[in-house]
Order: sequence, then structure tokens, then C-alpha cells
Amino acid sequence: MPKSPKITDMQMDKDTIFLLEDFDNRIRFRNSDLKGQEWSIYIQVAGASSYWDIEPDPEESSDSLGVIYWGIDPNGLDLPISFDVDIYIHDRNGKTFDNFKRVVKVEKKGSASCTPWSSGDQWIWLYTNVGNQLYFSAPGKPVGIVASTNGCCLEGQTVDCIANNIPEEDWVELEYAVYEMGNLEYMILKSDGTMKGELIEQTQNLNYQGSDFCAKSPAYNRRTNYNKYDGKFTFDPSNQTMVFTEIVPGTKQVYVPQTGQTYTEYDRCYVGPHATYEIIGCRWIIETSRAGGEGPSSEKVRLFERRKTPISKENGEYAIWFD
Repeated sequence: MPKSPKITDMQMDKDTIFLLEDFDNRIRFRNSDLKGQEWSIYIQVAGASSYWDIEPDPEESSDSLGVIYWGIDPNGLDLPISFDVDIYIHDRNGKTFDNFKRVVKVEKKGSASCTPWSSGDQWIWLYTNVGNQLYFSAPGKPVGIVASTNGCCLEGQTVDCIANNIPEEDWVELEYAVYEMGNLEYMILKSDGTMKGELIEQTQNLNYQGSDFCAKSPAYNRRTNYNKYDGKFTFDPSNQTMVFTEIVPGTKQVYVPQTGQTYTEYDRCYVGPHATYEIIGCRWIIETSRAGGEGPSSEKVRLFERRKTPISKENGEYAIWFD
């Protein structure tokens, strides 16, 4: 593998990499020095001759943030297993910028008996997979659509089409993008069977009145929602499963200036009695439910990882980094 001296200081969000058979882990890297530079990640088992060359996911990454998904084929391995890896950040020519040494621990389903609670632990949402990636979402990954609407331009000004008697063939088509994006979801589970959680989401919707139909430039309303919820659950140690028996979402009073009225808005949450929850290897919770319909294409799986480091919110994200 090509190697060169360390020339920048990268960080990653794992001090130990835990893997689970049949599931990849989501690993993030960041560095503000590499803006405008295309880079990828080598992962090599210590002492091995071959290695993985993984490009950051383009939809979840930026100039200074790289997100990869990595796992291994457990066939032929006596799980659980632990080994060392060397990780190198490199450019398109293979020149490395920085490197890490990490311990990888591959869990085996049913290999340990653990409880889901412990002082200081949080269960962090890693990603959602529906129908074997027919639909996929993760923190910081926008999920949305591109749509279009019509408006009018008259003498360089955006105007009302009907009020100005503009024929339909002269209406201007405007494309816009709407999305919602989960930045962070975490749960704290307590030994008395109570829990609390928070889901931080961003939404983007069209601001029709503020859009410029002459320049074909859409305007947007963007909002960050802090959804909080409390609940109760039971845990069966004989099969390492958990059931949420009650979920109580938080509420907000929202004033609508157009009507002069206030209404109650209930916070959104995805956990609940509709899903099954399995604790695996002391490190993972797998939530399984249906996204509508029957068959494999409708199976919805959400993966949570236990993190012992306390939550630190940075722009609504799980912001713990290691050198």
C-alpha cells in the first residue's frame, strides 16, 4: 500500500470499530484542511497484504466530512473476533494524508447477554434500510423529491398569473427540491423501564411567495425540529428482546399568523410498539417493522449503536471525534 508522512490531522468518530454480522457500520472522518481535495480511505488488517479502498458516500459527504459504510464477510470466522486495522486517508493518486490504528471487534448474534440500560449510555441511530436499500436514510442524508410548480414573470417582476390575466402558455415552470433529513436520534434507556429520546430533523419546503419566477430561482422555508419523547418498555433477557409499551411525544404550541390561531403540534418519533427490538452483542439494537405491505421489500430495519461517550450536540449532530 502506498504510504507517505502524515501531512494533515484527520479525526474519526470511532475509537473502536464494532461490526455486526450482516450489517455495515457507519464511520465518519473530518478535516477542514482538505476542502476541494478528493480523498478516499484504505483499510488494511494489520499484517495483511490486501486492503479495502473505500470512497466516501457522495450524498452524505462534503469537502471536510467523509462518511463510509464498512463491514466484513463473517463466513469462515469464529465469531466474536477482534483484530487490528490500519486506516489511511489518501488522494486519487494514492498519496496518504493521515493514518489511524484501530481495534475492530466483530460481534456474533446471541453471543452475549446484556441489558439495554447503563448509566451514561445512549443508543444512537446509525441508519435505516427498507427493502434491502430500496429506501435508505442516515444522519445528515437528505431524503426528498424534485418537483415543479408554475408562476409568472411580467416586466422583470414575479406576479400573480390570474390577477394579471397571463395566458397559461406563458406561465413559467419552476423546479424545486423538498426534503427531510434526520440529523440525530438517540435513546436513553433506564433500568426502571422508562426511557427518553430525541429526534432532530431538518425540513426544506418551497416558499412560493418568495420565489423569483423571472430568474427561475426557488425560495425555501427551512426548519429544524427538536422532537422529544418519553416512554416505557419491557426487556426479556431470555431472548434479548425489548418492547415499547408506551411512547409519549412532546408537544409544541404553534401560532399560524395567516389564521391568527394556535394549534398543538406533536413531536415526531419512530420508535414504538409497532416494531420489534433485539439487543445484539451488548452493542446493537436492531429495530424491525413494516413500511407498508408484505414481503421482503417492505421490511424496515433501523440500526442503533450503543455509545458510552455522552451526547455532545454540534449543529444537531452526534459530535464526538477521536484522533
